Amino acid sequence: MGGVWFLKFSLLCVVYSGVKSDDEHYDTYNYFYKELGCVKNEKTAANAFNCPDFPSKNGSCRFMNQYFPSGVKVDQELLKGSCIPEAQCNDDGSFIFPGTDCGLLYKEGCYSRNSLDSCCPTNELVCGDDVAKCEIEGKTYKEGEKFHLKESCDVCLCDKGFKKEAPFCRPVRCNLEILRSHELADHDAPVYLKGENCCPSTWIKDEGEDEIVTFISDVENLACKFGKRDVGYGQGFYRNISRFGVESKLKCECNKPPFVICHEI
Repeated sequence: MGGVWFLKFSLLCVVYSGVKSDDEHYDTYNYFYKELGCVKNEKTAANAFNCPDFPSKNGSCRFMNQYFPSGVKVDQELLKGSCIPEAQCNDDGSFIFPGTDCGLLYKEGCYSRNSLDSCCPTNELVCGDDVAKCEIEGKTYKEGEKFHLKESCDVCLCDKGFKKEAPFCRPVRCNLEILRSHELADHDAPVYLKGENCCPSTWIKDEGEDEIVTFISDVENLACKFGKRDVGYGQGFYRNISRFGVESKLKCECNKPPFVICHEI
């Protein structure tokens, strides 16, 4: 009785989407392009970006502005804090990566301390009632508990002297170049459901059945790539999708090329 137990569980590579107001789509799209290493197209007044090739044309894989030849693994330092234990460049420019197995210590009256540098809880136990508490956005977190801020794309760790800044918080990492390499290469459209504004939770493909409509007049002569076709700047479509038995209506737009981006309405 009262001993320490070791539990094991597996984690899928999931992407935290974050929560902001549903009207802040432009901030959302900026975060999306920043994750991909895209830069603002200064040659146009429109909100457009120049992005690297997906997949890379030189036969390598790209992640965080670095290129990795086929068969080479991503530096572990670049994966710190993610739920990707390792990632290896494949011949087609995508990444191969396994799931994550976590070990969890258990002792009555205690819980495992988390870390911003690790997906899994650490081997350190936090015990007793004399622990730091963080009152954030109407919720109370205990010392060593990890949480996401609603008003920003930051993940934080409650600890003594907590402030909404480093070293207690860091930006959420979407890791799209690893987790969504095939979607990027196929020019699929990222989808943000209601309340999701940091990382897209799912993607949709061009099925050739969407009726393209004009939301604003195209004055810039720009376009987004969606599958194998172009969608003009200011154009888009509506689509209904079902995830886990829940129906959602999407508005998909080319208003920040080069990707068509969808959000739930």
